[in-house]
Amino acid sequence: MPFQTRLTLVLGAVVILNLAMRDYLGSYSRPGFILTIVSLIIALTACWVPDLAGTAHGHPDGPVRRDGPLTLMAAATVLLSAINIASTYGAFIEHRAMIRAANGFAIAGFALCLSFLGRLALRRLRKENSDGRLILGWLVAAIVLGVGVRGSAILASPDPVIDVFAMMRDLTDHLLAGRNPYTHDIVTPYGTPRADAESIVEPPDSRPAGYPPHALLIAAPVRLLRADPRWANVICDALAALALFLIGIRRSQRAIGFVAAAAWLFLPLSTIMIESAWYEPMLGALFGLGLWLAESSGWRRWIGYGLVGFGMTAKQYGVAILPALAWRHRRYWRPMLFGLAVGTLVMLPWFAWSPYDFLDIVLFKHLDRPPQHERALTVAGAWFHLTGDVLPREMLWAVAGLLIGVTSWRGPRTGAATALGLGTALLVFSLFHTQGFFNYFYLVQYLWLLGAVGLVPQTAAEAATREISS
Repeated sequence: MPFQTRLTLVLGAVVILNLAMRDYLGSYSRPGFILTIVSLIIALTACWVPDLAGTAHGHPDGPVRRDGPLTLMAAATVLLSAINIASTYGAFIEHRAMIRAANGFAIAGFALCLSFLGRLALRRLRKENSDGRLILGWLVAAIVLGVGVRGSAILASPDPVIDVFAMMRDLTDHLLAGRNPYTHDIVTPYGTPRADAESIVEPPDSRPAGYPPHALLIAAPVRLLRADPRWANVICDALAALALFLIGIRRSQRAIGFVAAAAWLFLPLSTIMIESAWYEPMLGALFGLGLWLAESSGWRRWIGYGLVGFGMTAKQYGVAILPALAWRHRRYWRPMLFGLAVGTLVMLPWFAWSPYDFLDIVLFKHLDRPPQHERALTVAGAWFHLTGDVLPREMLWAVAGLLIGVTSWRGPRTGAATALGLGTALLVFSLFHTQGFFNYFYLVQYLWLLGAVGLVPQTAAEAATREISS
């Protein structure tokens, strides 16, 4: 498959999946489900059909066309940033002025992306080369505006009615105070007058199903400053964008790195993501920076796989997406195993402190969650709405295992490009799981953008240099 065709598929999958989330945020709707399935089919096609030796013309010594990929990514970024203008809202807004500020930052972000596309067209007409220092300035501006969008969401909604926020706040405080976060309660937002006013009927639980301690450790420095823990997610989203830029630099393509970073910084519905305190921005930063470093050699590669392993073990679905990395990167099994060991060792003190409480929060309560066929954006949910019947869970897992296995076998194997397979495996898991959540789909979009930059071809000389350094 020509490289630009593959890149077009990935970018199309990102845009379509984002549109699927717009109205129901991961809850079931027929249009949303159809769009999500379309995005999955496109991503599977991009994974399964190989490109032609990573070059534009199918020959390892052939010329590499770079303007085409840049134009494609810039156009997709402009489209996403335009949609973002109408997507800066929250569920529990207390300060309307701040959500209007988020919208203002989104409008400025769209103007930035549009002006970049215009300059790109003008530069091509004049046959001028890009200015690296100017692109760096564009990146700084995009990060400032992207942080403005997300930070405004925090200020607009200082106390969202969602237990994930309470867990990030209270459990991190328990950790910093020397208490075991898996044996201490949170201040649950459910079953309160405010929850009733918001028509939220979730049962109160002071020790809800939770996650490994990785996110608490990342949020700890922010809580030490007595700041809202969600600022850790804002910082991680900015670092995830920086990783996209750095991977572009490694391919001698600062401009492509910039437009991918801008697509992430102005991704629609990021205000909902930050407001809700979900941990996926942290995972995006870990995977992005980790795969960037993993493309290096020596100690940097080990640190890179350490970050990737930390991300893989930070949430339970890491088990489902690990094969897409492990098989394609099996050449580097030692640093990869080191990374997974690092992520696992982080959990051991909390497990040893109270094995039952740790397993109860991290595993048993998740397994006890009932399927949410009525509102889940999943294959089982769609079947339930269509027929009123429930599909056997064993059959769903069998299909998911097959799709993840084939994606792991045929997905891109070069450096950060492997993120395309990781994102696709995560989408398969989400659709064939008992419940799919918006935060899962948010990370899928980042991994696809990461894979898109990783797919950018290199010249024969660059490829040879990297091969020698390996």
